[in-house]
Amino acid sequence: MQVGILIQVGNNNFFCGGSLISNTFVLTAAHCVDGGNAVEVRLGAHEINSNTEPTQVRILASAWVLHPQWDASLIRNDVALIQLSQPAPISENIRPVNLPTRAEAGNTFAGAAGRISGWGLDSDSATAISPVLREVQVNVISNLLCNIQFLGMIQPTNICTSGAGGRGACSGDSGGPLVVDNRQAGIVSFGLALGCEIGWPSAFARVTSFLDWIDQN
Repeated sequence: MQVGILIQVGNNNFFCGGSLISNTFVLTAAHCVDGGNAVEVRLGAHEINSNTEPTQVRILASAWVLHPQWDASLIRNDVALIQLSQPAPISENIRPVNLPTRAEAGNTFAGAAGRISGWGLDSDSATAISPVLREVQVNVISNLLCNIQFLGMIQPTNICTSGAGGRGACSGDSGGPLVVDNRQAGIVSFGLALGCEIGWPSAFARVTSFLDWIDQN
C-alpha cells in the first residue's frame, strides 16, 4: 500500500513515497531518508495534506536504515527501510503490499504492464506535489534498452519503465512503488533531470534484488 513520507533534513522538509510492507515497516528509496533527522509516515491517505481525512493515519518513524551499499553519486542500491514507532492499524485503506517471491528472482518483468502511484509533480510546469494520490499505467522495458538511454547507469539491480506518452514517475514520487501483477517490482529511484514529460524511462530499484536484505532488517 502506498504511503506518503515527510522527511526533515536540517531546517528543510522533503516529500517522498513509500510502501507499507508489514504493520511496522515501510519500504522506500535510500535517497529519500539519507541525512534525515525526522521522518513522518502518512498512511491511508488520498488527500495527502488533509488534516481531516478520516482514513489518514500519521505515524512518526522510530528508526530507518539505508542499504549498506547505497551509493548516492551513482544512485545504486537506492533502498531503505523505515520502522514505525507504533504498528499501523491494518484496515481496508491501510494494508501491506505484496512483495515478489524468491522464485521470481530471475523474472525481469520486461514487457509486463505495471502501475506507478504517488503524489509527485503531475506535470513539468507544476510547482508543488499533487494534493491527491495519482497513478499511471506503464510498461516495463528491458534493462538493455533502458541502459542505452541512461548511458550505462542501469545495473541488474534496477528495473525500468518506458516513458512513452510522457508517462512515468516525477519529482515527489521517489520511494514509491512500481506494482506489476499485484506485487511490488520496483521502488522509484531516478529519471532524467530535464523533465518528466519528455518520454524518457523511469528507473527503479529492483525489489527482487533486495529481498534478502529486506528480510534481514
